[in-house]
Amino acid sequence: RDERAETMKRRVEIERAKETALADLARLEPARALNERWRDIDDWLTKRAEISKAKRACDGALAAAFADIDRGDATLADFNARDAQDRAACEKLAAQIADRDGALVALDEPAALARADDLARAVELIDALRRCARTFDEADVAAAAAHQDIARYAQDEAAVRQKLEALRSERARQAAQSAEAERFGELADAAADPHALRLRAALNEDAPCPVCGAREHPFVETHDAASALIAALRARRDESRRTLSRLDEEAVSLSARAAQAQALHDDASRRAAQAQAARGCAEAEYASLLSADCARDMARELAPPTSILSASPRLQALTKELATARDGVTQTLLAARRLREERDRLRAERDAVRLALDARQEERAALAASLEAARETRARAEAEGAGLIERLESLDRSLAPYLQLCDLSAADLDRDAASARRRLETAGAHYREALARSDEVAANLAAIGLKAERVAAEADSACAREAEAKGDHEARARSITEARDARARLLEGEATAAHRSRIEARHRAAMAARDEARQRLAEAQQSKTACETRHAHCASAAEGAAARAEKARSAFAMALAGAGFDEATAAPLLATSREEQAELRRAVEAAEAGRAAAEAAVRERQKDFDDAQAVAPAGVPREILAAQEKEIAGRLDELSVRLGALRERGAKDDEVRERATALGEELERAHTNAKLWGEINEAIGSASGDKFRRFAQAATLQHLVALANQRLALLAPRYALERSGEAGALGLQIIDRDLGDERRSTRSLSGGERFLASLALALALAGLEGRDSFVDTLFIDEGFGALDSATLDVVIDALETLQGQGRRVGVISHVGSLQQRIATKICVERRGGGISVVRLRAPGYA
Repeated sequence: RDERAETMKRRVEIERAKETALADLARLEPARALNERWRDIDDWLTKRAEISKAKRACDGALAAAFADIDRGDATLADFNARDAQDRAACEKLAAQIADRDGALVALDEPAALARADDLARAVELIDALRRCARTFDEADVAAAAAHQDIARYAQDEAAVRQKLEALRSERARQAAQSAEAERFGELADAAADPHALRLRAALNEDAPCPVCGAREHPFVETHDAASALIAALRARRDESRRTLSRLDEEAVSLSARAAQAQALHDDASRRAAQAQAARGCAEAEYASLLSADCARDMARELAPPTSILSASPRLQALTKELATARDGVTQTLLAARRLREERDRLRAERDAVRLALDARQEERAALAASLEAARETRARAEAEGAGLIERLESLDRSLAPYLQLCDLSAADLDRDAASARRRLETAGAHYREALARSDEVAANLAAIGLKAERVAAEADSACAREAEAKGDHEARARSITEARDARARLLEGEATAAHRSRIEARHRAAMAARDEARQRLAEAQQSKTACETRHAHCASAAEGAAARAEKARSAFAMALAGAGFDEATAAPLLATSREEQAELRRAVEAAEAGRAAAEAAVRERQKDFDDAQAVAPAGVPREILAAQEKEIAGRLDELSVRLGALRERGAKDDEVRERATALGEELERAHTNAKLWGEINEAIGSASGDKFRRFAQAATLQHLVALANQRLALLAPRYALERSGEAGALGLQIIDRDLGDERRSTRSLSGGERFLASLALALALAGLEGRDSFVDTLFIDEGFGALDSATLDVVIDALETLQGQGRRVGVISHVGSLQQRIATKICVERRGGGISVVRLRAPGYA
């Protein structure tokens, strides 16, 4: 019944919706044309948007053309003004360059350079002459001093030898007296002998002496007189001995002085000879320097003295004059250098201005072409804009009826074409939607009529099923009521799920408590076992400590008894800290070490003293010993120097020996490698055995020719090098590009062309490096005289490029123009007499 009522209600709503849709369709009837012709309208709108876009682009191009024309006209005016300024600047710079050229001509820089060279040679000559004169004067002074020393030492030696002769005469006389005193002393010793005394006591009067047979015995009765005579004879002998010893010592001293005087005399003679030789050498060198070319070419006012005697004052004055002259020439050269640099700077500025003029001329031509293109672009844009305007007006006439339906115009399309297009499209879409809704409502109304009939039939069948379902429902309700009453009497009315949850929670809590109690019991048993173990260990340690304490008390009592201390005396000592004990122990050890060192030093000095007494001659004066010590020290120094030189030579010999060993090993490896390549050469080749060698040489030559052609393209673009002959040949020939790449022999080249080709090969060879080689130095000997100035500039540029790559380039030439092109030069100048001087000329080097 409800569905039937709902269906009827739905049918009424659909009929109202149909009426509304028909009303909307009638209201939107004017938009039918938009819906029916929307494809044409859309095509017209698309074309109009494209034409409008083209019209805007055309307007932009026209505006850009006008802007380019205006900008080009302004640029041309600026170019004309700047050209006028640059021409005036060129004229001004030309006048300034002419002024600098005139100033350079007035300064005469070549003459100043020649003057500077002459002055430099003169300074070198004067310096050499001053050194000779200084050497001559010093040798003269040394010779005079040596001659004075010779005279003084000769006098000293004569006086010493005279004293020595007198001393020797005195010693001879004293020696004769000493011999007599020795004889009397021996007689006195014999008389004083105990056996002689016993014989004298046994003598009787008138009885012969058992020694001499005499019957008179004068000393038997005068015993005291005999003793006095013996003592006198002995004293005379001792005095004679002392006198001889003193005379010997004086003779030794005088001999030493005589030897010293002789040595000093010989040294003075040697110094005199050396001074005389130095004077001769200085005088000869002075004369040789005066005979040199530079000395003969010097001006008369700067000419050095012809004699070396008293030449130093004049040479010193010449040195000052030359220094003044060199300062003047240096100022002239500096002024010339500044003028040349300023002239070069002005030329560079003039060239830059000329380049700017040429560049603007090219820019003016390009600007004129761009202005012409801009005018053509403006004409094309104006014509294209007129055509586009006509097409827009035609499209606007076609769109006008449809635009009016939405209150739109062509101006709205120009302002916002997308918005106008959306409005037109929305109006057509609204009509289409209203038409679709009308059709949909009619279809729904037909469907709902069929559904109403089906629902009425189903309602009758549902009433019968409803009565049967009510009977079943009442029976099931009674069964549910009975089951609920039976369940309420179980578990005191508690729900089954709640009862089960409560019992499971109590069981889990009991299990957790049991596990925790077991864990605590195990931990307690472990703690008990550990405590028992520690107790046993502590008891054992206590027994051991008591035994050690008792032993320590006994040892302490014995130590006190051995040291003679009691406990009261030892208590303060035991109370000292470990740091204080360590400090006291270090002080005692230091004192003992100092005492041991002092005893060792005393023993060493005593040993030195004993050795010195053993070897030192007795009675030698301290002065002679000092002289001998000085001489020995000098010899020791000489021996030390010789020993050091020998050690250094030995070290060098060891180093050379090691290098020789290394070279021998390397040579052995090279021999092995050469043998291997020799075997390869023997195994691979032609019947003559040179095919492999020539192949390697040909490959290297091919690479060298490729590198040389790169250099020759800069030096002489007309020519190129290539290998001549058949494959494997090692000859070279020239390709002449000016003659249609004609092949020519290298002998057909001129001297300058041959030099350029050789230079290209040399530069290529400098770049043809191996793995373990780097050609860092290149010397070029002669060949520049055959080049003109332009080619010479190209060659020097190539050499400077090679120098910039980390190589040194040396040019050996007599061409004078190279002096102006190469800054750093090494000049070899002849001085006469087989003497030459090497001088370095470089910027900033005097």
